[in-house]
Amino acid sequence: MAAAGPIFKTKEEIFLPKTTITSLLTKIGFSPDRVVDAAAENAVLFVEAIHFRLECLEASTNAKMEWEKSRAERSLEIRKDARDNGVKTTEDGIAALLLTDKRVSGLDLACAKADIQEEYSKLVVEAFRMRRDCLKIVGEMTRDEIGLQRSAEAGAEKAAELRRKMKEKFPGE
Repeated sequence: MAAAGPIFKTKEEIFLPKTTITSLLTKIGFSPDRVVDAAAENAVLFVEAIHFRLECLEASTNAKMEWEKSRAERSLEIRKDARDNGVKTTEDGIAALLLTDKRVSGLDLACAKADIQEEYSKLVVEAFRMRRDCLKIVGEMTRDEIGLQRSAEAGAEKAAELRRKMKEKFPGE
């Protein structure tokens, strides 16, 4: 029975999510004049970041499973070859041969890269949480500023009314 083709074509190739970190991170920023739009799109972007995180988790899990499978298959091959040739092997000897096996070490590298990508995905989600918090702060500041502006306008109206009444009461002054 022929084994299925390898998931990794080269030792540098790894499972990668469809979304890239860069494409997500370029969406984090917003300008002060677009706060309302940024707040409206924040939920959608957060879902995108979560989806990216899940893609990275899946990629990391798949890479690890492929590495473990390859390692087990190669270990069994080494044991069979040793048994067929009447050579005694030790666990350390098998481990050493596995370290030098190009496919196994390539998959180990791919697994490590997928783990790194998965760690980055955690940071991307955290960055979108920070964006959410920043939008909250800006929203609160805007509400406070609007409240102050309304108070100032109300105070200016009262002052104008008071001046008008004063002029009526004391027309010569």
